[in-house]
Amino acid sequence: QQVSLSPAPVTHRLWLKSDFPSRPLCFDISGTVLLKLLHHPSRELYINGELDSVTNGGFKKIVIRVGSDQRIEVDAEGITVQQGQNVSRHVGLDPIRSGSATIIRTEKEIDIEAEDIRLIIYIHQKDGEHLLWPALRQIPSESNMDGLLVLKSVAYEISQLTPLIKVKINESEVEVTSATTTDYSLGSPRFMECFHASADHILPKPLSDFLVKQL
Repeated sequence: QQVSLSPAPVTHRLWLKSDFPSRPLCFDISGTVLLKLLHHPSRELYINGELDSVTNGGFKKIVIRVGSDQRIEVDAEGITVQQGQNVSRHVGLDPIRSGSATIIRTEKEIDIEAEDIRLIIYIHQKDGEHLLWPALRQIPSESNMDGLLVLKSVAYEISQLTPLIKVKINESEVEVTSATTTDYSLGSPRFMECFHASADHILPKPLSDFLVKQL
């Protein structure tokens, strides 16, 4: 009798900006995950993303919500804009204006300006599949924002190299391993080395605080 085995959850490796740009800290997330990329409550601006099903890939879908009646959903094939009860689907390269948002798409990136935030969503290819990756290019000066895209650079120092690698983050010593990851936040993805640890050891707060239940 054959036993049906469920496929292992897809793993995604994310990395954090650090004071050592040549060796950032990185961590893994497994399974189908919706991530809080940027929440700006005072501006009623929310950006969330759904990771795709390609191992160590990027995002399948990114949603920007402005106020209570504006929603912009981006996937690799096009852009869906909802303004109140009106919904439109855009698959070409014509500029889109919706409320306070302006969207300009080219073959390899989508440039979105909403309020005083500018977000670039890069469209990359991996193993024949398209994936998305967001990068903030302009953010307001207020400090009440939350999300993975607005995390500050992590300051760490290497406290031990042998027999195990350990780094010190905020006075806490964390055991890490040498690993590799890909920086998709550029027009041309960049392969790089990183120090790998569990998310809860290197994020400023638990990983669960960066997860959302819906886009």
